[in-house]
Amino acid sequence: MRRASWIVLTLVLLSAAGCGQPGGDSLARAKRAGLLKVGTDATYPPFETVDASGQVAGFDADLLREIGKGLGFRVEFLVVPFDGILAALKSGKYDAVISALTITDERARQVLFSEPYYEAGQSICVRSDSPSYRLGDLVGRRIGVQLGTTGERLAQGVDHAEVVSFDAIGAAFLDLRIGRLDAVISDTPTAALFARAHPEVRLVGGPITRESYGIAFRLDDKALKNAVDEQLREMGRSGKLLELRSRWGLEAP
Repeated sequence: MRRASWIVLTLVLLSAAGCGQPGGDSLARAKRAGLLKVGTDATYPPFETVDASGQVAGFDADLLREIGKGLGFRVEFLVVPFDGILAALKSGKYDAVISALTITDERARQVLFSEPYYEAGQSICVRSDSPSYRLGDLVGRRIGVQLGTTGERLAQGVDHAEVVSFDAIGAAFLDLRIGRLDAVISDTPTAALFARAHPEVRLVGGPITRESYGIAFRLDDKALKNAVDEQLREMGRSGKLLELRSRWGLEAP
């Protein structure tokens, strides 16, 4: 009798422990609960930011809300730092990530990506009174980037450059404006948006890389990925993707 009770107790504890672990069918859970939890670093306009009412806004936010509407659940955004955003996904803190996240081979070994939904690239920003630096001209210069991004990796490849990594890209642009940095490397749409709003900063030429954004899921969440991919294709066919790009001032790829 004691042995049987111990087995039952052990099974109950194991079951309870498993409830907090990632895995299983996030799509089915989201449909049952009517909710999908999504991680984002809301410091990267026009893709994600926090508006005056405290809500996550931007192209990525609108895109995922439309996808949720099509799949029958609402989306709850959890605002987290970009550095470590995929580790928190894998640990089960949320079920997806949308955060102007470039699809790379290294990241694709950790998570499952949706089909690309936006084509972007890295660009260089400088002060308006500075020379037009190309990437090779930044040797020995102070370059601002966001921590954990492809822009940071690109800057780290510049010989003798001092790479200054920030939690939020906006802080890098502010330091550029006041002369603490020689340049900032960031995604082109974000750099262009900041340059339009601040005439003392300008974009140097066009993108120096070509990158694709994707929505990230845990490796075992193929059903959720496939459902999201179908929604992305349908939004492309219906013109909804173009409408959202236009709403947020983004050029079509």
